[in-house]
Parts: sequence; structure tokens; C-alpha cells
Amino acid sequence: ITSVEALSFNKKYYVKQYRKLGVAETIGVSDQDLMKATDQLLDYIKGKVADLDVKVEIDGDMVPMFNQREIDHMVDVQVLMLKVLLIRNVLAVLSLLLIVFAIVSKDFKDLVLMRDSLVQGLMILGVVLGFIGIYAIVDFDAFWIQFHELLFTNDLWLLDPRTDRLIMMVPQAFFSGLVYRILTAIGLIISIALLSVYRLGKEIRYVAHRSI
Repeated sequence: ITSVEALSFNKKYYVKQYRKLGVAETIGVSDQDLMKATDQLLDYIKGKVADLDVKVEIDGDMVPMFNQREIDHMVDVQVLMLKVLLIRNVLAVLSLLLIVFAIVSKDFKDLVLMRDSLVQGLMILGVVLGFIGIYAIVDFDAFWIQFHELLFTNDLWLLDPRTDRLIMMVPQAFFSGLVYRILTAIGLIISIALLSVYRLGKEIRYVAHRSI
């Protein structure tokens, strides 16, 4: 979840993709107005601002960047993101409590228990994320549609790329690149955990050899 948060709110990625995809030209706004709208959007998703009332200059007129359908969809996105971040924070506290318990009970000295716990957790995580990753790579369109149908109870996410500026800002190429980066980051985390399993295995074999 932290990987998702860090990468989804990385403004350098937005700037890079905006330039690559020619987003400002597509919408008909300046780079400054585009980033102003982006700042407002990201702050809104994280609950830092109360609304998406941001105006930009298009064809010499100051107009709202987002229409009502886009705003209504982002209400759903904000609720979802805040719930996900709350779950992350609760799990972080529980993890800290488990670490404290492991230290107090001296379970942390049980290398076999530690290794087996890591292996079981990684197996579950690997199956879930492996399926998601393969699905996204094989057919990103189907994956993205299924993702929205599972998470949202309405069709407000169905936006028109010809008229809705929100989808012009973040088209499919933007999201596919973001999803692949998130999967890569999670893959690196899993790789570090696998290295820990390997090192624990070596330590267990060393201890067992000394005991013999």
C-alpha cells in the first residue's frame, strides 16, 4: 500500500508523462494550469483540500477544470484511498505490536518460526500479486475495467476521453505505466524478503551443524 501511495503521488512521474503524452496540448491548457489542477487533484484524493474547485484558462476563458461527473467520481476515489491508507496504518500498528510481542516473548530467537512465517506470507502475497501482475500484463484493458467494477458501485468512472479532462490528464498509457511501476516496486520488496528467507535458512543450517 505504501508503494502504491508513494508512486501514485509522485509528481515527477506526472510531469514526465504529461510531457511524453502531450497532455497540456490535448486539453488546451498551459503547463502551469495543468500542474495547478494536478496539485489540487492529488491533495483532494488524500483529503488535504475540501473540493476540486480549480479553474484553468482555455481559449482565453477561465473555466472549471473538472465537470460534475468527474468530481463525483473523485469523491468515490477519495473515500477509497482514505480507507486503504487507514487499513495500511492499522496494519502498521499491528505489525509493530507483533514485533514488540516477539521481542518480549523471545520468539524472535526462533529462526525456524521466523523463516516459516516469512515463507507462508510470501506464498500468499506471491499468488495474489502474481495473478494481478500477469492479468495486467496480458490484457491491461480487461484488468483496468475489472479493477473499477470491483471497487466502485457506480459507472461514474466511465469517462469520455473526447470531453472529460480528467481522463485526458491520465489516459490509459499513464495508468499502465504507473501499475507496472507499482508491481516492480512490490517485486523488489518481495525479493528482499526472499533474500531474508535465504539468509535465515543458512543461519538455521549453521546453528544445526554447530549443535551436532
